[in-house]
This record gives sequence, C-alpha cells and structure tokens, in this order.
Amino acid sequence: MEFESEESAYCFYNSYAKRKGFTIRKDWKNKNKQGLITSRRYFCGKQGFRKVDK
Repeated sequence: MEFESEESAYCFYNSYAKRKGFTIRKDWKNKNKQGLITSRRYFCGKQGFRKVDK
C-alpha cells in the first residue's frame, strides 16, 4: 500500500489494530538514495523487544 506520509500510514495501521484489539509499534524502515521512505515494518505491540538502533 502507498500512503501520502509516514504519519498517515501509522494512523491507518494503528486504527486497524485498535479495532481488532491489539496495538502496533514501528520497527525498521528502508529509505532510497533521496531519503524517502520506501518501506516500513510494524509489529504487534507485544512481540518481543525492539532491536537496538545502529
């Protein structure tokens, strides 16, 4: 799916998660050479621990 902004994507997935009874959190993201986000991964809020940023 494509979104206008990272915030609109987060709002979409967060509202879906709330309707289904769970929470989400952001994990990693990929950027292209221009610095635009090309993909972002969201996880269930209860899934393990977040990896330490490099």
